[in-house]
Amino acid sequence: MSQIKIRLFSQKDIAQLVDEFARHHWPKPKSTFELYWHEQTLHERTMWVAFYKDQLAGYATLKWDSCYQLFREKKIPEIMDLNVLPPYRNKGIGSQLLEMAEQLAATRSDVVGLGVGLYRDYGNAQKLYIKKGYSPDGYGLTYQYQEIKPGSSVPVDDDLVLWFTKKLKSSMELDVSTHLDQKPLETQGKCQIRFVEKIDEATEKKMTKDLIAYEARHGIDVNYQRFSVVISNENEQILGVINAYTAFAEIYVDDIWVDSAYRGKGYGRQLLSALENHFKGQGFNNINLVTSAFQAPEFYKKCGFTAEFTRINKKNPKLSKTFFVKFFNEDSEMKGILKSAFT
Repeated sequence: MSQIKIRLFSQKDIAQLVDEFARHHWPKPKSTFELYWHEQTLHERTMWVAFYKDQLAGYATLKWDSCYQLFREKKIPEIMDLNVLPPYRNKGIGSQLLEMAEQLAATRSDVVGLGVGLYRDYGNAQKLYIKKGYSPDGYGLTYQYQEIKPGSSVPVDDDLVLWFTKKLKSSMELDVSTHLDQKPLETQGKCQIRFVEKIDEATEKKMTKDLIAYEARHGIDVNYQRFSVVISNENEQILGVINAYTAFAEIYVDDIWVDSAYRGKGYGRQLLSALENHFKGQGFNNINLVTSAFQAPEFYKKCGFTAEFTRINKKNPKLSKTFFVKFFNEDSEMKGILKSAFT
């Protein structure tokens, strides 16, 4: 079992980080970690803390919008402030923190960057980054994120930085020039598979158009529409929300939320009832939803939903999911079928 454990930074870690770094004569201001926590809550930065034999050993952060102009313009996320306390160095902790940040960066970018100081204290970091495949970005030095012009005189301190980048293996390259016994594909060379947060608008439109055409050829109407149902009081204060969508002949509930101050007052039941009444008589077959064991499976049973099956998570039973459905049982349920299919 590994003696190194790395997890996401939480607000409760701040005091321990300040104390441990001060104890090793490497003081870090509390305000730095408070800023990191604030930025993490805004999804602007992610931070990890590392432990060795349950002792705090270091941390690293990933900032999505770098203060370095060239990274920011090219949307290159920056690994920042990777620090391992002296007693825990040369144990692979720095490498694991670096890999953790690279994996997250790869979900949005094919390239990740970082800045490295130039004096002796940064020697180990310089060797680590080069060993891990980083190379200078080719734009020289900066001081406080500003380019250093030839002949300039600046202090040699933490703000004098050389910038490095690394091409990430966020894409799985597959050789598709030939495919088993089939003829060579028209596209020669390599294709790429990668994870992205969002596809571009043109591709999304093309994909949607193609899917709708495919379903129409089978007499099916996609009937896709996202919507929300909101309950509020006389002061227009929102007390609860359902996020859902229609597709084919069904209504899918994504989320149901009631403000914690107003739970147990029947607002959730009213929202579900309003949802059902709105779509009753429109030709839909059912309303369905999924809930985890730690959420509210009994609540949905009381609201008239039937549990179709439960997908058991043996390792983490709280995350077992129950699939619920409530059928309209109406004489005509033709939503999702194109009228042309009957002509």
